[in-house]
Amino acid sequence: MGTYPEFPASVYFQPWVGGAFEEGLWGRRTLILGQSHYQWDSDVPVTADLTRQCIEEQRSGEDSVAHWTKIAMVAIGHAPTLDEKRRFWDSVAYANFIQESVGHGPRVGPKSEMIEAAKEPFLATLEVLRPDVVWVLGYTLWNWLPEEATAGPTIQKNVRALSCWYDLAPQPRMSQPVRRVLAVRMLHPSAGFSSAAWHAVAAEDAHQV
Repeated sequence: MGTYPEFPASVYFQPWVGGAFEEGLWGRRTLILGQSHYQWDSDVPVTADLTRQCIEEQRSGEDSVAHWTKIAMVAIGHAPTLDEKRRFWDSVAYANFIQESVGHGPRVGPKSEMIEAAKEPFLATLEVLRPDVVWVLGYTLWNWLPEEATAGPTIQKNVRALSCWYDLAPQPRMSQPVRRVLAVRMLHPSAGFSSAAWHAVAAEDAHQV
């Protein structure tokens, strides 16, 4: 199970935080940023713990969905066993950017006001988790991110992996200096996604911080 810090009220979909998040993936605290949740049935509301429920189902083996498996394969480099899935999800955090249901069915996109409203919760999530690296899943999602960032290093140009830095304020009471968070643009793990190619990106971005 994850160990969960307190997030501000603006963060409706509570992020998954693995029990070994502080130890990190390859020694780096890694946040994976997805786009949104949607509904299949209008009579079934989306709840604040939906993100955590989805990942716990993958971690426990109760369910197996290609989307989540492909994300794990980026770190593992091959089709994972259930034990490998557990270790992966225990070592990372996962949050969705949009903080409300975007509608019914997977092809529905968020409205412009949803995108704008999601920027502050994203920055708040960075402040709470203070990761080293953020995997941004999707070129469209990358374009929605807040502009309070500076250009990052070039990573694996052959797969168009852009990056940028977000600078978080110091936390004197916790003896934490300014933290630079490296956000890396990745292809959305859907059709045409090569886990092997993005495994190389993930391994390279880990050495940038």
